[in-house]
Amino acid sequence: MNEESFSRWRIPPEVDGVVLFEERTNGRRFRAQDRHRHAELELQVVARGRAAFVVGEVRLEATAGTLLWVPPRSDHVLLESTDDLTRWMLLVRKRTVRRVLPGSVTRRLLGRRQAPLCRTVGKAATRALLGLYADARKSRNTATSMFNTAIAYALARSWMAYDEAARSPDSAPLHEAVAQAIRLLRDDVPPPSLVELSRRVGVSEAHLSKLFTQNVGVSITDLRNRLRLERFLELYGDGRGPTMTAAALEAGFGSYPQFHRVFRRQMGLSPAEYRRRN
Repeated sequence: MNEESFSRWRIPPEVDGVVLFEERTNGRRFRAQDRHRHAELELQVVARGRAAFVVGEVRLEATAGTLLWVPPRSDHVLLESTDDLTRWMLLVRKRTVRRVLPGSVTRRLLGRRQAPLCRTVGKAATRALLGLYADARKSRNTATSMFNTAIAYALARSWMAYDEAARSPDSAPLHEAVAQAIRLLRDDVPPPSLVELSRRVGVSEAHLSKLFTQNVGVSITDLRNRLRLERFLELYGDGRGPTMTAAALEAGFGSYPQFHRVFRRQMGLSPAEYRRRN
């Protein structure tokens, strides 16, 4: 996957960040722009619903009010969510983080091999942050200096809310073999089979399957299909590139019928319906 999200989205170099919004209702289960590994700092804020993430080698349970900081180039996967998941994502260039936040905070947010920073804030703090993100998103078509100011203020207020929060969401470290399997599933195209994963992580197929389900909460097959679908959405984009069949096969699906089954189950609509909507 392209790590330079801002370059891929053609964000001008003078713009300091972006604000994304996702609402999983009415069959909208995935959006291509929300699936990436990135070179920027990302903050995810859950507004409604529940979600499970893997960040690095930790599984996290997020609920309304959860703030999750994802350092640049960190492996992170949305494993599953309720159908009413609503979340905001603030992506900020590293130069902006260094300018806005104290050095000690910057090192925590941008440092490599850091444990994920994740806390749940109260309802009032959540409402205030969501208002800031909505205002910042509305200002994206104003002068760049005004938009950058809105991004910087949202970043600063987000860290203040996180720093003042006392409650951390449920989390659990992943077994080493499971963490390695997730990295292989995410990085290799097509994602490796169970046989190949078992060989490369050094445990039996049965033991790896059991560990994976216990640690992650979904099966290897489910996560493999989810990652294939994410890759398809990035490859297919707005429909002006490869055909659906070509993008599906390049994403790692073995056939179009297999892709069709997974797409309908995950997205809540057929590939043809998705193409007409986009």
